[in-house]
Parts: sequence; structure tokens; C-alpha cells
Amino acid sequence: MTVIHLFIIEWEAFMMLFLTAGVVIITTLIGTLISAELSESAH
Repeated sequence: MTVIHLFIIEWEAFMMLFLTAGVVIITTLIGTLISAELSESAH
């Protein structure tokens, strides 16, 4: 029971880290695309 409970807590923490990393990566990609578009239109 306790081991399963700990495993669930670990899994939730891992999912939070995974989601946060995903958001950061997506935001970085979108930011890169936007800056590339802006530099293209600037020229």
C-alpha cells in the first residue's frame, strides 16, 4: 500500500516535470519561429 502510494506521488511529480519541460520546449520553438518570421519581414 505504502509503496504504491509513493509510486503514484513519484509518477505525478514526473508528469509535472514532463509537462513543464514540454511547455518550455513548445514556447521556445514558437518564439524561435516568431523571431525568424519577424526578421524575414524586416528584410
